[in-house]
Amino acid sequence: MNEKNKKQRLDQELFDRGLVSTKSKASALILSGQVKVGDQVVSKAGHFVKAEDAITIIQSMPYVSRGGLKLQGALEKIQLDPKDKLCLDVGASTGGFTDCLLQKGAKHVCCIDVGKGQLHPKIRNHTKVSWKESFHVKELRPTSFDHLFDLVVVDVSFISIQKVLPFLLPCMEPDGDLLVMLKPQFESQRKYLHKGVVTSEEKRQEILSDFTDWILAQGQYRIQANADAPIKGPKGNQETFFHLKKAN
Repeated sequence: MNEKNKKQRLDQELFDRGLVSTKSKASALILSGQVKVGDQVVSKAGHFVKAEDAITIIQSMPYVSRGGLKLQGALEKIQLDPKDKLCLDVGASTGGFTDCLLQKGAKHVCCIDVGKGQLHPKIRNHTKVSWKESFHVKELRPTSFDHLFDLVVVDVSFISIQKVLPFLLPCMEPDGDLLVMLKPQFESQRKYLHKGVVTSEEKRQEILSDFTDWILAQGQYRIQANADAPIKGPKGNQETFFHLKKAN
């Protein structure tokens, strides 16, 4: 094989270039979302790269998870400001979205997740955060918390966004904002997935179009904007944020 076209694992390439002192350090940086190949954050140590690929180490992760970077990018593209807002984070997991909201000046963030014990201690112990664990979004009611929400952000897996939205609208203020991250692999039939990834851009666009049509058909929402997440999901899926508001 031509030396120029030779590929090797990203963790090995980081070590060979002298960017890290050990391969284990390389793996840790990659898994924490601190390595970019070209302009794309890569989170798999086994990702193959070429010798000529540009590799950059992001000096510090500003949030407790990569989710914070995704939300930050969406908020900036859509020009949505969480400052002084009461927020709900649906599918909070470790709290990346919540961390981003707090750093952007949110007044308070309520977190719900069907899992348990996932919230990062930084988020769990924050004075502006309250949370419900082992709590499915379908259990959500306007009385679940002691107030309605100005901004609801959503990052859920293994369920279609279409099944989630009906439980969110009643919990929002009349002029509230809803920012959902659509994951194409959970909106698609299994036959269109390759190892859990929607690899066809044509199919991904079809999924986005179908979701848009479904939203409009409900008559309950207005689509304000949409924007692709600035970094892809762990397996390589391109996720898309939709900014929705209640229909007048």
